Amino acid sequence: VPQGEQLAKDYINNNGGITVNGQKYNIDITTLDGKDSPDGATAAATELVLDKKVKFIAGTGPAFMVPAIDAVTEPNGVLYTAVYQNGQKVEMGPKYPLKFVGSNDSFSGQKTAMIYLKQKYPNVKTIAYILIDDGQIADNDPVVRATATSLGLTIKGNIIGFTPDTQDFTPIAQKAVAANADAIMIGNAITPWFALNIKAIRALGYKGPI
Repeated sequence: VPQGEQLAKDYINNNGGITVNGQKYNIDITTLDGKDSPDGATAAATELVLDKKVKFIAGTGPAFMVPAIDAVTEPNGVLYTAVYQNGQKVEMGPKYPLKFVGSNDSFSGQKTAMIYLKQKYPNVKTIAYILIDDGQIADNDPVVRATATSLGLTIKGNIIGFTPDTQDFTPIAQKAVAANADAIMIGNAITPWFALNIKAIRALGYKGPI
């Protein structure tokens, strides 16, 4: 991540920086670790806003961290771009006029996955759906389920959730395979969660698309 930040900084500054009210500025980047927790995100945002006096924050994505940053940036008049967001109601809306989303949310990714699934495997009709349970399931479920229905697909049963601290994905895989669906969809997750889910599902003998 630091290398990417430096590349972005150099690119912007080497191309004239940014212009605010007719004045050109070069940018600088300060990076703090949110420690993958709400408390860590709050502490990092507080240091950036109150101690370092930054005017713009970008970063992070997990649903439990974004509101923690919002709680610091909004009352202090600081712009915040969430690199990613999960589409939760707590993450968006008119109460966050200084907050922007820097990429598609999880709904978009899951819709794209189902469109591709339907094109590649036209005989698939049912899906078992695995998704991280970090607070987003309640808002994610009805939207993604409606999208599946609009595509002629059915998500079988409840979403199969797993917590961020999950180490053994065998029980999650067992629930997904037991749904006896034509395909299994894994929602937004970090790379190790995808890999461990897929490994556990295949170890149980599941042959369908994932």
